[in-house]
Amino acid sequence: MAKFLTNFNAEAITLSEARALLPAQWSMDNQGNLTAPVGTQISFRSLKTTTSEAITLPDMSDLSSSFAVSGNGTHPILPKLNQLGEKDNFTVSQQKSGILHADVAGSSSVTPKSKFAFMTDPNHLFILDENALRGLQLNEQGQYILVTEDGQQIPIIPMTQNPEGLLTVLGRDGAVTIQPTGEVLLKHAITTRNRGGEVHQVVMFDPFIEPAPEGICDQNGCDWSKVDASMQPGLRTARDLRAKSVAKVIYPDGTAQKLYPTVLFPDIFVEKAMQLKDVEKVIFRMDGTFAITYQRKKLLLVPEFDTQVQPIPLGEKVDAGVTLQPNGQLLYQVPYKNQLFSTRLIMTEFPTT
Repeated sequence: MAKFLTNFNAEAITLSEARALLPAQWSMDNQGNLTAPVGTQISFRSLKTTTSEAITLPDMSDLSSSFAVSGNGTHPILPKLNQLGEKDNFTVSQQKSGILHADVAGSSSVTPKSKFAFMTDPNHLFILDENALRGLQLNEQGQYILVTEDGQQIPIIPMTQNPEGLLTVLGRDGAVTIQPTGEVLLKHAITTRNRGGEVHQVVMFDPFIEPAPEGICDQNGCDWSKVDASMQPGLRTARDLRAKSVAKVIYPDGTAQKLYPTVLFPDIFVEKAMQLKDVEKVIFRMDGTFAITYQRKKLLLVPEFDTQVQPIPLGEKVDAGVTLQPNGQLLYQVPYKNQLFSTRLIMTEFPTT
């Protein structure tokens, strides 16, 4: 199918001739819209994005295109998503960065609408059968799934609402790397009396966008003299007694999002953790944690916030791995761009509510 689309020239072939060249079980209507066989993994046209050099984005789906031979058929993806949203009171728009913003209407006239930020999950776009439920769903990972009337399964991942704004608050020499699986690698500097140097953190974002404090910001900017330092733009971190870190990024426009620690390449972590003795099941959750069945007991793995990074000596081969530590913690190490990323995960009881 990829070879067919690569070589397709709408000016040199008719639709009837094109249909004859389609692979088995594929079909095409008179506008060139394609229908794929059930179970087919699909992808949409890539969005052309321009960002700062310090921001790395994955391949972002262009949801203004349609699933058609030219990408410009009669059924663009974004309107389909908004058709789903009509019954659930949400509308979706796509930013230049490829990030999706969802506006959810309030339940009453006095309840303001809420805003959320997501990106599409490019690894799990599939065509479902005609009996699959349509609309907005939630899976066991806590991930939202949008299923269009055409049966296109479009999972979405919580994401920073504004990569450029995030980079701004990280400060000089900061960097933001968004992975296709949704984890975001932050690099920034901490310079305090007790600590200095480069810091690496891998996080998942809460999709809810908290509004700016009332009366602080308008069309001319924000007056930060009205609030204390903890409410001003930056990355704010606090730790609770259960060892799960909670952090918040406050953007230059006063809006904010919570974020949670996770690991780099969670799919690799799941693969390696499954190789440990007495581990039966590992599930990556959208809050950055892992649900694990260990010795027939369901537990929660909570990553520590800071990730340690060491250079890998030239010519040395290092493989990813998960080891169980004597203190009951897990140590996860994975190579990335000639560096070894190490994160500890704390094992706790799985919450019952």
